[in-house]
Amino acid sequence: MGRSETFGSLVWGNNIDYRAATVKEIPNHIKVNKGDKVYTSGYSGHFPKGIFVGTVIQTGISSGDAFLDLRILLSTNFSNLQHVYVVKDLLSNELKTLEESTKDNG
Repeated sequence: MGRSETFGSLVWGNNIDYRAATVKEIPNHIKVNKGDKVYTSGYSGHFPKGIFVGTVIQTGISSGDAFLDLRILLSTNFSNLQHVYVVKDLLSNELKTLEESTKDNG
């Protein structure tokens, strides 16, 4: 997320509002404000780092003692999409193999 480099899991599709999503399991000691920007971390392997995802619209949603959830307004209006690209990463197996081989080295 924006300034803090904190990361969580993005969940979308709760049927309440297609324009919003939830970022789950943000440590509750992290200061997050309405209006903060959320970007991809690059950790998932599905999206590169730094893609703008949305803006925080609600903070302080408790998901347990040590974690908070955030509601974000997504930067993409999915109801307006007419064409999308599905990309197959031809090197994903090689990347997984390299990641597995370096786990023991680091």
